[in-house]
Amino acid sequence: MARLGHFLILSICCLSAVLSLSGAYADIEVEPGGNPGLPSAVVTGESQVSVDESGETVTVLQGGTQGMAFEYKWVPACLSNYPGVTEEQCANAYNCAEPRALQWTLWAHRVEDNQGQPTPDASWQPVLTECRLTTPPDIPTPRPQVTDALVLQEVRRLGLPRLSLRVQPADETLVNFETIFSTESLPWAHTVQLLDYRVDVEAAPTTYVWQFGDGTSVSTQTPGAPYPAKDITHLYSDAGVSVAPRVDTSYAIRYRVDGGQWQSISETVPAAGLPADLRIREATAVLVGD
Repeated sequence: MARLGHFLILSICCLSAVLSLSGAYADIEVEPGGNPGLPSAVVTGESQVSVDESGETVTVLQGGTQGMAFEYKWVPACLSNYPGVTEEQCANAYNCAEPRALQWTLWAHRVEDNQGQPTPDASWQPVLTECRLTTPPDIPTPRPQVTDALVLQEVRRLGLPRLSLRVQPADETLVNFETIFSTESLPWAHTVQLLDYRVDVEAAPTTYVWQFGDGTSVSTQTPGAPYPAKDITHLYSDAGVSVAPRVDTSYAIRYRVDGGQWQSISETVPAAGLPADLRIREATAVLVGD
Protein backbone atom coordinates (compact mmCIF):
# COMPACT_ATOMS: atom_id res chain seq x y z
CA MET A 1 0.00 0.00 0.00
CA ALA A 2 2.86 2.38 0.83
CA ARG A 3 4.53 1.67 -2.52
CA LEU A 4 1.24 2.32 -4.37
CA GLY A 5 0.85 5.61 -2.55
CA HIS A 6 4.43 6.53 -3.48
CA PHE A 7 3.76 6.00 -7.17
CA LEU A 8 0.39 7.76 -7.00
CA ILE A 9 2.25 10.84 -5.78
CA LEU A 10 4.82 10.49 -8.57
CA SER A 11 2.05 10.12 -11.15
CA ILE A 12 0.20 13.19 -9.85
CA CYS A 13 3.41 15.25 -10.03
CA CYS A 14 4.15 14.02 -13.54
CA LEU A 15 0.56 14.76 -14.75
CA SER A 16 0.52 18.21 -13.17
CA ALA A 17 3.77 19.17 -14.91
CA VAL A 18 2.50 17.99 -18.29
CA LEU A 19 -0.94 19.60 -18.05
CA SER A 20 0.75 22.97 -17.51
CA LEU A 21 2.55 22.68 -20.86
CA SER A 22 1.29 23.53 -24.33
CA GLY A 23 2.04 21.72 -27.57
CA ALA A 24 0.85 18.24 -26.68
CA TYR A 25 1.97 16.82 -30.02
CA ALA A 26 5.63 17.85 -29.94
CA ASP A 27 8.24 15.11 -30.33
CA ILE A 28 9.34 13.54 -27.06
CA GLU A 29 13.03 13.35 -26.23
CA VAL A 30 14.34 11.63 -23.12
CA GLU A 31 17.71 13.19 -22.33
CA PRO A 32 20.70 11.18 -21.01
CA GLY A 33 22.20 11.64 -17.58
CA GLY A 34 19.10 12.31 -15.50
CA ASN A 35 16.78 10.43 -13.22
CA PRO A 36 13.49 8.96 -14.51
CA GLY A 37 10.70 11.18 -13.24
CA LEU A 38 12.63 14.48 -13.49
CA PRO A 39 11.53 13.81 -16.29
CA SER A 40 14.56 12.18 -17.89
CA ALA A 41 16.22 8.78 -18.01
CA VAL A 42 19.83 7.67 -17.71
CA VAL A 43 20.24 6.26 -21.20
CA THR A 44 22.40 6.48 -24.36
CA GLY A 45 22.23 5.49 -28.03
CA GLU A 46 19.16 6.43 -30.05
CA SER A 47 16.01 4.69 -31.27
CA GLN A 48 13.20 6.44 -33.16
CA VAL A 49 9.76 4.81 -33.11
CA SER A 50 6.84 6.01 -35.28
CA VAL A 51 3.81 6.85 -33.19
CA ASP A 52 1.10 7.35 -35.81
CA GLU A 53 0.48 8.23 -39.43
CA SER A 54 0.83 11.94 -38.72
CA GLY A 55 4.58 11.46 -38.35
CA GLU A 56 4.88 11.97 -34.60
CA THR A 57 7.86 10.13 -33.12
CA VAL A 58 9.24 9.31 -29.73
CA THR A 59 13.05 9.45 -29.44
CA VAL A 60 14.58 7.62 -26.51
CA LEU A 61 18.34 7.81 -25.94
CA GLN A 62 19.16 4.33 -24.79
CA GLY A 63 21.78 2.52 -22.68
CA GLY A 64 23.27 4.99 -20.17
CA THR A 65 26.65 6.60 -19.75
CA GLN A 66 27.25 4.02 -17.05
CA GLY A 67 26.15 1.16 -19.31
CA MET A 68 22.71 0.77 -17.71
CA ALA A 69 19.74 -0.56 -19.69
CA PHE A 70 16.14 0.55 -19.27
CA GLU A 71 12.81 -0.88 -20.37
CA TYR A 72 10.05 1.55 -21.33
CA LYS A 73 6.29 1.11 -21.35
CA TRP A 74 3.37 3.37 -22.25
CA VAL A 75 0.34 3.15 -19.92
CA PRO A 76 -2.88 5.22 -19.97
CA ALA A 77 -2.43 8.17 -17.62
CA CYS A 78 -4.75 7.04 -14.85
CA LEU A 79 -3.85 7.40 -11.19
CA SER A 80 -4.60 3.73 -10.53
CA ASN A 81 -2.39 2.42 -13.36
CA TYR A 82 1.02 0.86 -12.88
CA PRO A 83 2.98 -1.09 -15.53
CA GLY A 84 2.32 -4.80 -15.34
CA VAL A 85 -0.37 -4.34 -12.65
CA THR A 86 -3.22 -2.22 -14.02
CA GLU A 87 -3.18 -0.59 -17.44
CA GLU A 88 -6.83 0.39 -17.94
CA GLN A 89 -8.32 3.49 -19.51
CA CYS A 90 -10.20 5.98 -17.35
CA ALA A 91 -12.12 9.23 -17.68
CA ASN A 92 -9.20 11.28 -16.34
CA ALA A 93 -7.04 10.19 -19.28
CA TYR A 94 -9.41 12.01 -21.69
CA ASN A 95 -8.14 15.44 -20.69
CA CYS A 96 -6.43 16.56 -23.90
CA ALA A 97 -7.01 19.58 -26.15
CA GLU A 98 -7.96 17.13 -28.90
CA PRO A 99 -11.15 15.32 -27.75
CA ARG A 100 -10.15 12.12 -29.59
CA ALA A 101 -6.72 11.97 -27.93
CA LEU A 102 -5.83 10.00 -24.81
CA GLN A 103 -3.16 10.85 -22.24
CA TRP A 104 -0.41 8.23 -21.95
CA THR A 105 2.39 8.06 -19.38
CA LEU A 106 5.80 6.73 -20.37
CA TRP A 107 7.31 4.64 -17.55
CA ALA A 108 10.96 3.59 -17.20
CA HIS A 109 12.28 0.47 -15.47
CA ARG A 110 15.97 -0.38 -15.09
CA VAL A 111 16.61 -3.94 -16.26
CA GLU A 112 20.41 -4.10 -16.04
CA ASP A 113 23.00 -2.29 -13.95
CA ASN A 114 26.25 -0.76 -15.22
CA GLN A 115 27.90 -4.18 -15.27
CA GLY A 116 25.17 -5.93 -17.23
CA GLN A 117 23.66 -7.65 -14.21
CA PRO A 118 19.84 -8.00 -14.03
CA THR A 119 17.99 -5.71 -11.61
CA PRO A 120 14.71 -7.58 -10.97
CA ASP A 121 13.84 -5.45 -7.93
CA ALA A 122 14.12 -2.08 -9.70
CA SER A 123 10.82 -0.19 -9.62
CA TRP A 124 8.99 1.52 -12.49
CA GLN A 125 9.04 5.33 -12.50
CA PRO A 126 6.98 7.74 -14.61
CA VAL A 127 9.08 9.68 -17.11
CA LEU A 128 6.56 11.90 -18.90
CA THR A 129 2.96 12.12 -20.11
CA GLU A 130 1.70 12.99 -23.59
CA CYS A 131 -1.61 13.19 -25.45
CA ARG A 132 -1.76 10.67 -28.32
CA LEU A 133 -4.36 10.01 -31.00
CA THR A 134 -3.35 6.35 -31.18
CA THR A 135 -1.79 3.83 -28.83
CA PRO A 136 1.98 4.51 -28.62
CA PRO A 137 4.11 1.60 -29.83
CA ASP A 138 6.36 -0.35 -27.51
CA ILE A 139 9.92 0.94 -27.20
CA PRO A 140 12.49 -1.85 -27.55
CA THR A 141 14.60 -2.55 -24.49
CA PRO A 142 18.09 -1.19 -25.29
CA ARG A 143 21.20 -3.31 -25.37
CA PRO A 144 23.67 -2.04 -22.74
CA GLN A 145 26.82 -0.47 -24.11
CA VAL A 146 30.48 -1.08 -23.31
CA THR A 147 31.89 1.95 -21.49
CA ASP A 148 35.37 3.16 -20.53
CA ALA A 149 34.56 2.38 -16.89
CA LEU A 150 33.61 -1.19 -17.73
CA VAL A 151 36.82 -1.72 -19.73
CA LEU A 152 38.96 -0.25 -16.94
CA GLN A 153 37.31 -2.56 -14.45
CA GLU A 154 38.17 -5.55 -16.65
CA VAL A 155 41.77 -4.35 -17.12
CA ARG A 156 42.23 -4.10 -13.36
CA ARG A 157 40.72 -7.56 -12.92
CA LEU A 158 43.14 -9.07 -15.46
CA GLY A 159 46.11 -7.13 -14.10
CA LEU A 160 48.77 -5.22 -15.99
CA PRO A 161 52.45 -6.25 -16.21
CA ARG A 162 54.57 -5.45 -13.16
CA LEU A 163 57.94 -4.64 -14.63
CA SER A 164 61.21 -6.01 -13.31
CA LEU A 165 64.16 -3.71 -12.73
CA ARG A 166 67.60 -4.19 -14.28
CA VAL A 167 70.34 -2.72 -12.07
CA GLN A 168 73.99 -2.36 -13.11
CA PRO A 169 76.04 -3.32 -11.23
CA ALA A 170 73.64 -5.98 -10.00
CA ASP A 171 73.05 -6.91 -6.34
CA GLU A 172 75.72 -4.50 -5.01
CA THR A 173 76.78 -1.01 -5.93
CA LEU A 174 79.06 1.64 -4.46
CA VAL A 175 78.22 4.85 -2.70
CA ASN A 176 78.46 7.93 -4.98
CA PHE A 177 78.70 5.67 -8.04
CA GLU A 178 76.51 6.08 -11.13
CA THR A 179 74.26 3.05 -10.79
CA ILE A 180 72.38 2.34 -14.03
CA PHE A 181 68.67 1.42 -14.09
CA SER A 182 66.53 0.14 -16.94
CA THR A 183 63.57 -2.12 -17.63
CA GLU A 184 61.90 -3.88 -20.53
CA SER A 185 58.29 -3.04 -21.34
CA LEU A 186 56.05 -5.98 -22.16
CA PRO A 187 53.22 -6.06 -24.73
CA TRP A 188 49.76 -6.47 -23.21
CA ALA A 189 46.70 -7.36 -25.28
CA HIS A 190 43.59 -9.35 -24.42
CA THR A 191 40.28 -10.18 -26.04
CA VAL A 192 37.37 -10.44 -23.59
CA GLN A 193 33.59 -10.75 -23.63
CA LEU A 194 31.78 -7.79 -22.06
CA LEU A 195 27.98 -7.55 -22.17
CA ASP A 196 28.01 -10.14 -24.99
CA TYR A 197 30.38 -7.99 -27.07
CA ARG A 198 33.82 -9.07 -28.25
CA VAL A 199 36.20 -6.44 -26.89
CA ASP A 200 39.88 -6.15 -27.83
CA VAL A 201 41.92 -4.33 -25.20
CA GLU A 202 45.52 -3.12 -25.41
CA ALA A 203 47.77 -1.39 -22.86
CA ALA A 204 51.03 0.46 -23.48
CA PRO A 205 53.37 2.12 -20.94
CA THR A 206 53.36 5.91 -20.98
CA THR A 207 55.27 6.83 -17.83
CA TYR A 208 57.97 5.11 -15.75
CA VAL A 209 58.52 6.22 -12.16
CA TRP A 210 61.88 5.02 -10.85
CA GLN A 211 61.75 4.47 -7.10
CA PHE A 212 65.37 4.19 -5.96
CA GLY A 213 64.58 2.88 -2.49
CA ASP A 214 66.24 5.74 -0.62
CA GLY A 215 63.22 8.06 -0.69
CA THR A 216 64.03 9.59 -4.07
CA SER A 217 62.43 8.97 -7.45
CA VAL A 218 62.41 10.26 -11.01
CA SER A 219 59.83 10.01 -13.80
CA THR A 220 60.56 9.33 -17.48
CA GLN A 221 58.72 8.40 -20.66
CA THR A 222 61.33 5.83 -21.66
CA PRO A 223 62.33 2.47 -20.12
CA GLY A 224 66.04 3.26 -20.03
CA ALA A 225 68.75 1.02 -21.50
CA PRO A 226 71.54 -1.18 -20.12
CA TYR A 227 75.24 -0.23 -20.03
CA PRO A 228 76.96 1.43 -21.86
CA ALA A 229 73.90 3.68 -22.05
CA LYS A 230 73.31 5.87 -19.01
CA ASP A 231 69.74 7.03 -19.59
CA ILE A 232 68.68 6.56 -15.97
CA THR A 233 71.33 6.67 -13.23
CA HIS A 234 71.36 7.35 -9.53
CA LEU A 235 73.98 8.17 -6.89
CA TYR A 236 73.46 6.63 -3.45
CA SER A 237 74.85 8.68 -0.58
CA ASP A 238 74.54 6.24 2.33
CA ALA A 239 76.76 3.18 2.53
CA GLY A 240 76.17 -0.03 4.45
CA VAL A 241 72.45 -0.17 3.74
CA SER A 242 70.17 -2.30 1.57
CA VAL A 243 67.47 -0.77 -0.63
CA ALA A 244 64.63 -2.17 -2.74
CA PRO A 245 64.41 -0.07 -5.90
CA ARG A 246 61.57 -0.64 -8.40
CA VAL A 247 60.00 0.97 -11.45
CA ASP A 248 56.27 1.78 -11.36
CA THR A 249 54.48 2.10 -14.67
CA SER A 250 51.40 3.98 -15.90
CA TYR A 251 49.59 2.37 -18.83
CA ALA A 252 47.42 3.95 -21.51
CA ILE A 253 44.43 1.80 -22.47
CA ARG A 254 42.60 1.52 -25.76
CA TYR A 255 39.86 -0.86 -26.87
CA ARG A 256 37.52 -1.68 -29.72
CA VAL A 257 34.13 -3.36 -29.68
CA ASP A 258 33.25 -6.11 -32.19
CA GLY A 259 36.11 -5.08 -34.46
CA GLY A 260 35.08 -1.43 -34.64
CA GLN A 261 37.15 1.72 -34.26
CA TRP A 262 39.78 1.87 -31.54
CA GLN A 263 38.82 4.09 -28.60
CA SER A 264 41.39 5.54 -26.20
CA ILE A 265 40.65 5.97 -22.50
CA SER A 266 41.87 9.24 -21.02
CA GLU A 267 42.56 7.70 -17.59
CA THR A 268 45.82 5.78 -17.20
CA VAL A 269 46.19 2.68 -15.03
CA PRO A 270 49.20 2.35 -12.67
CA ALA A 271 51.06 -0.86 -11.95
CA ALA A 272 53.67 -1.11 -9.19
CA GLY A 273 56.96 -2.66 -10.25
CA LEU A 274 58.71 -5.67 -8.74
CA PRO A 275 61.36 -4.59 -6.20
CA ALA A 276 65.01 -5.56 -6.60
CA ASP A 277 67.52 -6.21 -3.80
CA LEU A 278 70.47 -3.84 -3.82
CA ARG A 279 73.25 -3.45 -1.24
CA ILE A 280 75.12 -0.13 -1.04
CA ARG A 281 78.78 -0.48 -0.12
CA GLU A 282 81.54 2.04 0.49
CA ALA A 283 84.49 2.05 -1.85
CA THR A 284 87.77 1.13 -0.13
CA ALA A 285 91.08 2.44 -1.42
CA VAL A 286 93.67 -0.25 -1.98
CA LEU A 287 97.34 0.41 -2.65
CA VAL A 288 98.83 -1.69 -5.38
CA GLY A 289 102.37 -1.94 -6.58
CA ASP A 290 103.67 -1.02 -10.01
